[in-house]
Amino acid sequence: INNGKTSSASFLNLLSRFSEEFKAFSNNNALSVAELRFSQVDKKLFFDVKGESIEQIDQLKQQLDLVGLQATIGSAREKGDIVIGELDR
Repeated sequence: INNGKTSSASFLNLLSRFSEEFKAFSNNNALSVAELRFSQVDKKLFFDVKGESIEQIDQLKQQLDLVGLQATIGSAREKGDIVIGELDR
């Protein structure tokens, strides 16, 4: 995830903005963060999120896009009853 301004993006800024949008998804247990990575070089956050469907992950991506955080679903895979998706950019 990035904010479209990679030169001025910071880890705390991106994390704060992501967290604000993620609250609605985590409060109802629709999604959870399994892993978080940050690229200092690219100023990008990478999240592995878990949910019940790819649609939930896509809804999060759309919400992030609406507030100016450019997100990409890098991959998504089913593991039993859980879908694991990687959000990046």
